Amino acid sequence: MGRRVSSGARTPAELAEAGGITPARGYAEASLADRMWGFVADTKDEGQDQGAAVRGRITIHPITPALQPEGENWLRLPEGDSTGWILPTLASPKPSTGVPYLHGKNGRTPPEKTTRSETYADDQRLIRKVYPSHRLQIDKPIESIPNVKPLTGSPGPSETAVGSYLAPGAAFTTTISFEGLTRQELAVLVWLLTPERLVPDGERRTGRSSVVGYHRLGFGKPLGLGMVEIRATAVIVHSGVELAKTYRDLEGCLGLTAPSETAVPELLKDLPADFERSLAVRAFVRSAYGWGDDSLVQYPDADCPATDDEISPITTWFKNREENRVKHKTNPQKYPLDNRYNLPGLADPPAK
Repeated sequence: MGRRVSSGARTPAELAEAGGITPARGYAEASLADRMWGFVADTKDEGQDQGAAVRGRITIHPITPALQPEGENWLRLPEGDSTGWILPTLASPKPSTGVPYLHGKNGRTPPEKTTRSETYADDQRLIRKVYPSHRLQIDKPIESIPNVKPLTGSPGPSETAVGSYLAPGAAFTTTISFEGLTRQELAVLVWLLTPERLVPDGERRTGRSSVVGYHRLGFGKPLGLGMVEIRATAVIVHSGVELAKTYRDLEGCLGLTAPSETAVPELLKDLPADFERSLAVRAFVRSAYGWGDDSLVQYPDADCPATDDEISPITTWFKNREENRVKHKTNPQKYPLDNRYNLPGLADPPAK
């Protein structure tokens, strides 16, 4: 951060610790999520030659096609001489500013008049970087996404290329098995697999029952290429007591006992208190839902060509943003804030 912030600024590590999102440096610091999904420590255990590793308690089994769009092939391939498509730049190079990753304790972004010297303050929180979904690109072919170019030959060193993709509507099935989960951990897992819960409260109040949030896979995030709706269609839970009883009474031999499903709403009742109100969860929900307007899902001007006298259009945009705010601070009447440099928030305020 250097001289770009005030002498009283907190370090990113301190803000991360205050917000409860510090990455674990050893098994003793591993969170419940680390132990649930698996964890490899950055540091070695005392007296050990390698870092501690814990196998996750969740297994995703092979994924198989279930349904393809009617009358179409579910795999989209380039036509003619093209060997694929080049995707627009989303996040590189990174600007030397923390503004996009700072939020107040309530989840709101810092006031738009905040200058760089006022960042990393005690009342701000650091939030993990996310790639919000761009809902305007859902169901569109790749050719219609802005700034996507056909690829001929090999991509450049800084270019991300896609050689094929699944058509919108292609469906797949899989089985996710779990073991040794508490009721709260199972509730969180089911919550992740309930697309209607991955919608911010403000969007949910619009009354549209069909709105859902998406998970993202691969380099195509968030431009519709890699946005996947994942839904739990059947949940079967066996407790240790129930399994012991089937062995004792010989009721479960060779799977003779028909499994009974547990309703998803019933499982969601065990979510941890204030789970959906936490800043990290609200930011995740906003990234899963994205925006339905023209809000940017990439660094501003990331797809503009650089001129001879600038490092990159991204750094130029943030430099102009900072100059606008510094001038406004010295003379608000003469230099009003330029709305072109406003950034969308990544976390909605908590529901009341």
